[in-house]
Formats: sequence, C-alpha cells, structure tokens
Amino acid sequence: MTLFSDLRRALRNFSLVQMVLAGLGLGVACLPQSSSPTCQGGQVDCNGVCVSVTSDPQNCGACGNACGAGLVCSQNTCSATCGAGLENCNSACVVLASDPNNCGACGNACASGSCVNGVCAASQGTGGGPGVGGGGPGVGGTGDPGAGGGTPGVGGAGDPGSGGAGPGAGGSGTGGEGEEGPITGYFESGPWHGFGFTSLFSSDANSGNTIEPPNFEGVETWPMCAKGTIKPPSEPDGWSGALVGWGINQERVENAPLGTVTPTKEGIILDIQNKSATQLRLQIQGPDGATDANQRWCAEIGATSNPSLFVAYETFNTECWAGGNGKAYNGEPLSQIIVQAQSIPDSTADVNFDFCVNNISEGNGNIPTVGCDVSGAPAGGQSGTLSSGGGAFQRVTAVNGPPTIAIQNNIFSGGGSYNITYNGASFSVTNFSGNRPTTDAPVGYPSFIFGSNGGDGFGTAGSNLPKSVGQLNKIPTGIRWSGGGSGEYNVAYDVWFSPGGADGGPGSRSFLMVWLDRSPNVYAEGQGQGESGGTLAIGGRTFAIYVSRQFEGRPIISYVATSRLNEFSFDLNDFIKDAKTRTSTTEKTPVINDSMSLTNVFVGFEVWSGASNLKIDNFCISNN
Repeated sequence: MTLFSDLRRALRNFSLVQMVLAGLGLGVACLPQSSSPTCQGGQVDCNGVCVSVTSDPQNCGACGNACGAGLVCSQNTCSATCGAGLENCNSACVVLASDPNNCGACGNACASGSCVNGVCAASQGTGGGPGVGGGGPGVGGTGDPGAGGGTPGVGGAGDPGSGGAGPGAGGSGTGGEGEEGPITGYFESGPWHGFGFTSLFSSDANSGNTIEPPNFEGVETWPMCAKGTIKPPSEPDGWSGALVGWGINQERVENAPLGTVTPTKEGIILDIQNKSATQLRLQIQGPDGATDANQRWCAEIGATSNPSLFVAYETFNTECWAGGNGKAYNGEPLSQIIVQAQSIPDSTADVNFDFCVNNISEGNGNIPTVGCDVSGAPAGGQSGTLSSGGGAFQRVTAVNGPPTIAIQNNIFSGGGSYNITYNGASFSVTNFSGNRPTTDAPVGYPSFIFGSNGGDGFGTAGSNLPKSVGQLNKIPTGIRWSGGGSGEYNVAYDVWFSPGGADGGPGSRSFLMVWLDRSPNVYAEGQGQGESGGTLAIGGRTFAIYVSRQFEGRPIISYVATSRLNEFSFDLNDFIKDAKTRTSTTEKTPVINDSMSLTNVFVGFEVWSGASNLKIDNFCISNN
C-alpha cells in the first residue's frame, strides 16, 4: 500500500492576526530603583507603594489600572468573581496562604512583607513577578504546496487555522533574605540561575483556570512542578493556558532584575516528567519578551516525558503553532525559559495538566539516545535478493532477532520494477525502472516490516504487537540511510493502527507516518490543502505536522522533517502520544486514540523514479 496524496490542491492563504497585548491586564515586572521602596512577596512598586498587581483592585495587572464598581481583581484581570482557589478580600482576589496583606485571613498584613503557609514570616525570596510572555494566538498562516507533487495549486482564501496559546506570564523574579527566612524559589543549573514562577493566562476576564502551586515560595531545589486545569476560551480565536517559568540570569537578592545570557551551545536539554501527557510548548524569551512578541520564540515539544529532551535553538520560532508564519530564533540574548500547557484549539474540553520540570540546561545534540543505536554495523541475519520477477509482494526474514525483522518488495501495479539486495538490517534498491508521476501512486515501497500478522497476513516474531495504544511504553527505533540523488522518493516510517485488538484490513486502518526526507515534488497527505497541525520538536529536529485523509479515505497524521535526516534515533511512542492531541484546520478529530491498537511498523522508501542508489544502511526497533 502507499500513502500518496489524493491530489487536492487548494492552496489556502490565511491572514495572520497579530496579538494585541494592550488591555490584557498583565503588568511588567518592576525593576528596583534607588528611590523605590523595598517590595517583597511578588509585590510591585506603584508610585512608592508596594502592591500586588495580581490582586489589587486599584492596580490590577498594572499600576493605575483600577477595576470598576462591583468588580474584583483576579489574577491580573478585573472580573466579576474571584478565580478558583482565591479569596475575595475587599475586592482583591488573594491566596490567603501567601498574600502578605491578607496572611491567613483578610486584613492580616505582615510587617515583614512575607507570608508563608498563612503565617507572617521574616522576609524571604519569592518567585517571578507578572509579565507578558506567551506566544500569540496565531490565526491561520500561508498554505503549503499542492498535495501529491507537481506545481503548487492556487486557491482562494481559507478559513482561519487553529491558533497557539495567547499571552503567558513572564517576570523578573524577586528575592530577599531576612534575618531568619532563607531565599527560596531559586533554581540553579550550570551557569544558569534565577527565580522560578508559575502563572495562568487567558483571553477571558474570568477564565476559571487553576494552577498549583501559585508560586515556588518554600521550594529550595528542583523540580519545578505545576498542576491544574485549563478552561477552553469562550471565543474561537481566544487563548488559555498555564506555565512554569524561570529567569536564567538573576542574582539571589531582593528584587533581582532579569539579566541576559547569550547562548553558546546548540540548544536546550529539558528533563521533564509529563504525568498527564498534556501537549506542551517550550518558550525562550529575551529581556523585552514581556512586551515584544519578536523577543519570544517557542517550539512544540509534544506530550512526552523525557529525561534528556534536546530542543535545538534552530527549531524555535516566534510562531510555532499550526498556521504560524513567524521568524526563527537567531542567537539573540535570552532572559527566561518557559514551559506552557494550553487549551486545545476548537475544543470545548478542559485540559488537566500535571508536569514537573526536573532540570533545564544548555547543551549540544550528543545526548544519550532514546531510540536504538544505528551508528555502527547493522545487525546480521539473512541475505539475498528479492527480484521483481519473483513476485510483487515477496516478504522474507532479514534479521533473525529477537525481535525478528522482515523485508518486503511491495511493488505496486501500474508500471515499474526493482530488486532489493538485503543483508540483515540493511538493504539496497537495485535495477530500478519506472517513472511514475508524483501525483500518482509510486512504483513501490521497498521496506522493513515489524509487527503482527495484521500486516496483510505476515507478522514478525517478538514484536509484542498488536498492542493497545494506551498500554504502549517505549518503542526505541532508529534508521541510517543514504542515496537519493535526482530521483523522486520519500524516506518514511509507515505505522498502522486498528480500531480493535487486531488488524481489520485496509478499510479500517488509521495511519501515522514519520518522513525523514522527500524529493521536492513529493508531498505528504494534506500538505497542499492547508491541513496543518502545527510543528513538533523531537530529538532536536523539527517536524511539520499534517492531519488529513489518505487515498482510501482513512485518517492519517504525517510528521515531515523540515530538513533532511540521514540518521535519526528516537522513541516512536513520542510521536504516537503527540498524535493523540493533534488536529488540523480541516480534521477536527485526532487520528490516534488510546482505544486503538498499534499493529505494524514499516520503514523504507516510496519511490516514483530514479531510485537505484537508495539504501538503508542500518535499522533497529523493539517494543518494550
């Protein structure tokens, strides 16, 4: 089978809606000045008085922004009611456990300016203050080339694409050290050091979002954990979310301003535990990122838990969401790093998040692999040749295992032929003939097979498949390949799912593809129809995502590498978990869900012409 495009070529041109920050009720953290009072507990100097702009009805979100009659100040925003977990104290929505003006009870002000667990304490360090920090709502974006290859189609204006999260909270972070209380909420990792903070953001004045903890007071070392609920925005183009942030160059002193760091390595290594498997976004931010959208860059990191997730700086963009069309990060100085969870576009469901950031550091891509090693010699096994004269769908064992890996010829009807010379976990395409248009089915899909007997009646021993998606653990895999030249081809994983516990045949399957490379005229399903599902950073590589229907009318999600990957080692389950959260501008339902079963994994080349020099140099896979 092939997953070639269905030839729909409407190129959708979306208008980009720029986010307007004014009027959102989010203040920028106040830096200390010689004439300013000493403000603690996350408070801000407003005309010589220390106030909490998150709750002060006379300075709600920013100095001088007074709430009208009958309104309260709830989480930086004037609202009719206080948000969940907050207490109304004289029109100020506060957390009694930590508010220094209402410590343990309304009106109980702490002389020290520090409230810990509802008790006034000596002055101590606190987390970051409020500030604008998240990515914009990003509506739509430019379309992609026509599906199936050939010249891109040109169409009229399309509907708005699904957007990314709206403004998040950043901040400078403040700290202090009294006679008794230690500085807390301060985190260090290598040369990076500063205060951590949590925050909520929404386009709705009364979002109902919740987050615990409200700050990192009392936390003295990693991890930075947060959990809560994100309510969907009331408007289709709205945004809603929660975040954990960290200033990466701040002194451990009261009212410490945000310093900057100029990156010296290839990217960020994130140690994260995503207990709720919520879709997350990593954001890096410059010193003026609180108010300047061009100084905050993001990358989708999916729903993974990973002790060593490498996200290359080259993957960050000012608009990383579906339909985004922003500017790439180019080494500008940084002041903060933020991990965001956000509402699901076009969904009315709540998002429950629960994740811990165990560590953040700067590093290079040579981190321990989460896949399997394909850098050396391939695993041995059987050797031989599958010739076109021996049948179009020959399948034989290539690696004896465990687990067993098989190989298939898989030559389609319609003209063309080739041979496969295989030796264990490697094979070459030889004696290729044929020249199929890329708007049609390829000549064939020479490929390795790993999986159940659902593979059209052929299975491999030791695959532990089929297996329920909800019960999958790790699927380490890797591929190293060479060749390509001037031919028309792609290099892709083709992953099959069934609605039940066994493969039900072509009419019932759903598909996930991971494309490592493609020739210029070959496109994934949906790539030409504006069916963008956003982007994802996995293993330090960026993938454009398309959620669509393949030629049989079955659901398919494709992850297309934005640059050629001749060697890639990864956990396939990271893509599967991410797919459960993805929709597109036209496909509103995720392709994969926990009730399905993973049945088979194929990897090889879909070839249309000029494929005789294509070779898989090494391949490995297992299912834990």
